[in-house]
Amino acid sequence: MLPAVLGGLVPAPPSRASANGSGTAGTELRRRLSGKSEPEQIRVLVDVVRTALAAVQGRPEGETIPAERKFLDMGLDSLGALELRNRLNAATGLRLPATLLFDYPNPLASAHHLRAELGVAAATPEDAEEAEIRRTLAAIPLPKLRESGLMGALLRLASGDDGEPAGTGGDGTDAIRTADVDDLVRLALGDTE
Repeated sequence: MLPAVLGGLVPAPPSRASANGSGTAGTELRRRLSGKSEPEQIRVLVDVVRTALAAVQGRPEGETIPAERKFLDMGLDSLGALELRNRLNAATGLRLPATLLFDYPNPLASAHHLRAELGVAAATPEDAEEAEIRRTLAAIPLPKLRESGLMGALLRLASGDDGEPAGTGGDGTDAIRTADVDDLVRLALGDTE
């Protein structure tokens, strides 16, 4: 136990939530990465590393930090590397090794490692397009779809024929949710063939 005077000099140990990757920072970062392609995920993670590095080195906000320049070449020593690792632990919710910045010596290499450790799958371009269309359709209130006459067309499109809508009944929203992206695009373009 340390004397009270020295207590403020020693950081508190990380909580279990942040040590096992389930902290709110890790959850928030995973949410930011989900639905993005691998290159977009890497860009986000490089920015996370750059932001942490800028804070450790006291760099001005917005200063460009080269993604492929080695940390040691940017003046980071072993104590700075540990501080950077701790900031990345906090930002990602992971428990990263003390040798992280020596094993992955630049922001880009570190970002690739963080992506692998976070275990977030990349979205394909088709997934991203489909997700965008689904978000757009979900943002349209059902009464507006009915007023514009699109609800019936969407339901017919989702059923695959000119008969009753597929799904469990009701207003047919289940059928809309299960329509593939091609059907939704055709509907949006007014092609109901």
